[in-house]
Amino acid sequence: MPQDAFTIKAIAKELSDLLTNAKVNRVNQPNKDEVVLHLYRDKKTYKLLLSTFAVLSRASLINNKKENPLTAFGFCMLLRKHLNQAVIEKIECEKYERIIKITFTAKNELLYDYNPVLHVEIMGKYSNIILTDNGKVLGSLKAFNLGENSLRPIITGMKYVLPVKQDKFYPDEVGFKDKLINALSNDANDFDLGEFIFNFIIGVSKQTANE
Repeated sequence: MPQDAFTIKAIAKELSDLLTNAKVNRVNQPNKDEVVLHLYRDKKTYKLLLSTFAVLSRASLINNKKENPLTAFGFCMLLRKHLNQAVIEKIECEKYERIIKITFTAKNELLYDYNPVLHVEIMGKYSNIILTDNGKVLGSLKAFNLGENSLRPIITGMKYVLPVKQDKFYPDEVGFKDKLINALSNDANDFDLGEFIFNFIIGVSKQTANE
């Protein structure tokens, strides 16, 4: 299955229908690339796997048990602090992005409600899981500093920003049809429709475009 923005939007919708109002009973991190949220809703339990493996990045429900290390990872401890007993408010997909956004209602040390957000970025080798509160990064599965990724640093305390927008057309933008026709008329003679769709329309994977 291609991991493009349209597929991920459908996955987010399915997860939202099933897991909205679910409570987080436990958070595990079996390895450096995966997080498992143990959830409870309507007398049923679910295990939501969030994986950042380069070739297997995904958000999906699982049945199998994953073994956990004796000492928890730092990111796992952070998630436990903010998400244990939290309730999922909504699950949505960032528009035309390969990002699933899970918003929770949790309680702080003073028992006031707040809304931490988990951004599950499903982007192949650039996949990541980032926890934010009020738009600021609390922590991430993979950290990128200013030197490694100057366009989009992922640093605790900094504002969470979406990936740099691609220079492609958005299907719902004004004049989309005319822009597409223009681009078609300017294309080279050795025209490949799949390549054209991938290069000019945002959110479509190469596999989907070729199909």
